[in-house]
Amino acid sequence: MTNVKTLIPISLQDLNLWPKPDLNSLPEHIRSLYLRRKLAIESYARDESYKAIEEKTELNQKEVRRLIRRCTAFSESIGQIWGFFALIPNARISSYERRSPIDGIYRGRGAYAGAFEKLLEKYPDVREKIDSEFLKKGGGKQVFEARVTLRNLHDQFKSTLKEKGLTEDDYPFNTNDVAYRSLCTYCRSLSHRGGKVAMRARAGRDAANRDPVGNGKERLIRCLRPYSSVQLDYLKVDAASIIMIKNSHDEWLEVLVARWYIGLLVEEDSGAIIGAHAAFEMNPSGDTALEVVDSCLRSKPFDSDDCRSEYVDEGKALVVQMMPELEYQTFSSLKVDRGWANSATDVVNNIMDTFGCSICFGPTYSWWKRDLIERINGQLTRRGLQRFPSTYGSSPHDTKKDKPGETAKKLKIKITDLVAVVYGAIREMNEARKDNLEHSSPITVLRSALKNPKRGFFHQPIPRKMQEGLQLLAAVDERIVAGNIEKNVKPYFSSGG
Repeated sequence: MTNVKTLIPISLQDLNLWPKPDLNSLPEHIRSLYLRRKLAIESYARDESYKAIEEKTELNQKEVRRLIRRCTAFSESIGQIWGFFALIPNARISSYERRSPIDGIYRGRGAYAGAFEKLLEKYPDVREKIDSEFLKKGGGKQVFEARVTLRNLHDQFKSTLKEKGLTEDDYPFNTNDVAYRSLCTYCRSLSHRGGKVAMRARAGRDAANRDPVGNGKERLIRCLRPYSSVQLDYLKVDAASIIMIKNSHDEWLEVLVARWYIGLLVEEDSGAIIGAHAAFEMNPSGDTALEVVDSCLRSKPFDSDDCRSEYVDEGKALVVQMMPELEYQTFSSLKVDRGWANSATDVVNNIMDTFGCSICFGPTYSWWKRDLIERINGQLTRRGLQRFPSTYGSSPHDTKKDKPGETAKKLKIKITDLVAVVYGAIREMNEARKDNLEHSSPITVLRSALKNPKRGFFHQPIPRKMQEGLQLLAAVDERIVAGNIEKNVKPYFSSGG
């Protein structure tokens, strides 16, 4: 039985897992010493004697043991042991600790190495205040500056030290910059060690949410064939329009609509738009989510008098209209954000009961989790809605924006005009050639996959009985019945305000 080396913990005895530097990045004279040290560690791990190790590497027992302790030391900067990085000559694996006392005589910048850390050790509440202000950490009703600058933080730092009785003869007041450089260095280390908390405090919520982006990890569940995964999201229409409403007196009323949504359902493998629904609401509701998903089931083209058919050939814009063989096609996974319209009980239950799919709820305000549909939303806006003279533009400074409300009324831009443009753009995008599809269009990719059994894609419709009695749009509306027998208030319930 091999003797377990006491200096290397059992959990670290697989040296292949130790962090190691790139040999090509080391100069020749450093590389040779590094390789000798590495050979000594590997020989020790193979249970060779210290005498044999010294004959091979010229490193004695004391030096080998010192190197092993360096290699197995934990590094806060990389979140694991130093590994073979600790064998690089002159590599510092522990922070500098000042031992000499600090006097009141100014001796230049180099004479105060480690003094700032010594100061924070003496006054831990000063460290805590710097950390809380810089990272916006604290409980209760404490209010922090939106993003404190290092200058303001330095002013607070000096005020706190003066409250503790430090004078102009004490460190850091006896230095030229009153430890401003040291404070900046300390705050940089806080940013590196603080992770997502530091990123949120210094760069905002969106920057913190991007933490998992580009981390080199593949998705656990990947889309291997068409209709494996679909993505649902809503596009806010950024062009003003008017909606014509006819009252009971045969009078047409013009109502200016500044905000409404188009719900889109996108197939992940091909990037095809398979479902869409215009929702004339201030915010998407659960009914909108169900209408979007329902639109991908039936192949019937739009009628000629339907505004959606104005800019599409034969009234066909969605995939199922252009490929009737995919009628009532199911999918395996639906990806949505955690908006209340998507997480409503009726929405989740009806979709899962109808399609038998899983629903993956991603985080809100994180477009990179569903980058495909967000990219299509942007293309759809640029291709159609932002071309209207009543557009609200992409930002307050967009030069395309010119009194959108007044323009919509003046030019009589109706909401049906915008809907027609949107569906025309949907048809165009489903037939547009894309670089990532080897210059094929989404509809061509789906047709090819349906004809080629090797792709693993086939028509898998929902059961026939479910098609005949489809309950996807069914919803339960719960209301509380109220009343008062003593006051003779008849039983009633309120609905719709």
